[in-house]
Amino acid sequence: MKKVITTAASVLTLAATLGLPVIASAQTINSTAAADASGNTTTAATGTTSTNLTLTAGQLQLDTAPNLTFASSALSSSLSGSAIALDSSSEKTGSVDDYTGNATPWTLYAYQSAALTNGTTTLSNATISMSPAITNPDKTTSAANASTIGVGSDASAAQAVATGQVGTGTTDLDFSSTKLNIPSTQTNLTAGAYTGKVTWSLSNVSTVK
Repeated sequence: MKKVITTAASVLTLAATLGLPVIASAQTINSTAAADASGNTTTAATGTTSTNLTLTAGQLQLDTAPNLTFASSALSSSLSGSAIALDSSSEKTGSVDDYTGNATPWTLYAYQSAALTNGTTTLSNATISMSPAITNPDKTTSAANASTIGVGSDASAAQAVATGQVGTGTTDLDFSSTKLNIPSTQTNLTAGAYTGKVTWSLSNVSTVK
């Protein structure tokens, strides 16, 4: 008995011969008919489909910021008007994560939201100078800004500390060069521990909102 193989191509040919309607498929297939060793007809078909992917924007965030501890200093006539470096035990690093996937620049701002205070003595006119280094070389679109931050009551006192245009990745910051500047007019210094606060903010526009 002869084996008969019915292919898609033969069905379409028969339907056309009998005047029957032919329903086209949603995908165009290129068919090539060939005979095998037994003389049976087979069809090899190829086609092309699409691939799709959607990526949504991630977060822009200040991942870490340092608690600043300045080196212990002795009271003296030369302390006023001097600059005090960070203590060796102080935190010195920070980082900004930018996974927004776009080229919108971000800016890191800082200001002293509470002046260094010891009891009734407040260093209200002392400033903190910082110019953090970018420690991961692949983030060449990021830059440190040499800034001096003073005491303020709100974000309007904030100064730009670093800027970046990364889009996807983390910018690591090194604040080792940060110093506390005691003005020469600050003469009522008292011995003891002083505490204050720095408020950080991150924005992807050129001004603080």
